[in-house]
Amino acid sequence: MGNEISIFAHRGGPARGPANTLCAFKRAVDDGANGFECDVALTRDGEPVVIHKSFHTDRISKLIQQRGKLGELTWAELRQLKTNGEQIPHLDDVLSFVSQHSVQCFIEPKVTSIALIHRIVSGVSQHDVQKQVRLITFFHRRKLLQAAKQLDAGITTSVILLNPFRSWIKKAEAASADIVVPRWKVFNQLRLLNNLGLDLKRKIEEAHGSGIPVYSGIADDENAIDWLCMLGVKGIFTNNVPLAKTVVSRVDPKSIPLFSVAQKSKSGMVT
Repeated sequence: MGNEISIFAHRGGPARGPANTLCAFKRAVDDGANGFECDVALTRDGEPVVIHKSFHTDRISKLIQQRGKLGELTWAELRQLKTNGEQIPHLDDVLSFVSQHSVQCFIEPKVTSIALIHRIVSGVSQHDVQKQVRLITFFHRRKLLQAAKQLDAGITTSVILLNPFRSWIKKAEAASADIVVPRWKVFNQLRLLNNLGLDLKRKIEEAHGSGIPVYSGIADDENAIDWLCMLGVKGIFTNNVPLAKTVVSRVDPKSIPLFSVAQKSKSGMVT
C-alpha cells in the first residue's frame, strides 16, 4: 500500500442519503468513496439485516418501537417498513452490491451474538467478497472478532479503540484485529489528546511499522480531516464523502508517511 488515504462512508454517508440503505451505499460509490460502513443486527427469526440499534432516535427506529423491539420482529415484518422511502436491506443485498463494485465494506455487528458472526462470515464466503469485507467492532466486543477469525482466518478484522493511551499493537493482537480504528468523533478531542501529552503521530507510525494500518474518524469538518491527514492515518470514516475527498485531495502525498508493504500483521493481511 502506498501513501493514499482511503475514504469510507459511515453508514453509507447520512449527509447524502438515508443511513444504512442501498441508496446511501450507491451514492457513496458515486461520490468516489473507497468503501462504506454498515450496521448489522438479527431479526427474531435469525436473519441479518442492515440497521442500527432500535433504541436510537431515528425515524425507522421509532417505527420499529411502535411494533416492538428489533429482535421481536421477523424479517417478513421488518421488510414492510421503510426509512425515508427506502427499504431496510438484508445483509445478502449489501454483500451482493459489494460483489458488483470495487469497494470495501466494513460490517459492524450491533449485537453481541456469535450466531450473527456465523451469518456474516457465511454470507461473505457465499458472495465471494472476502477481500472486500472488513468486520469491525469495539474492543470490549473483541470476542466477535476472535470468533470470526476462528471461522475464517483470512477475514479482515478491525477493532475500535475508546482508550488511545495503551499500546495499540497489543490491543490489536488481543482482539485478533488487522486494523486499528481509534474513535475520534470531534476535532476538539484530538486537540485534548495532544494537550495531555499523547503523541498520536508516533503511535500511528508504530502501528504502521508493525503492519497494522490505522483508520479513524468520524470526521465531518475540514479541520478534523486535515488533522487526520497530518497524523498519517490510512483511512478516514465520514458522513460526508464529497467534503472528505475535497480536503484529502489538497494534501501533499509526500507529506503522508508510507506504510511499508514489507510489514505484515500476524494474520498476514496487508490492506
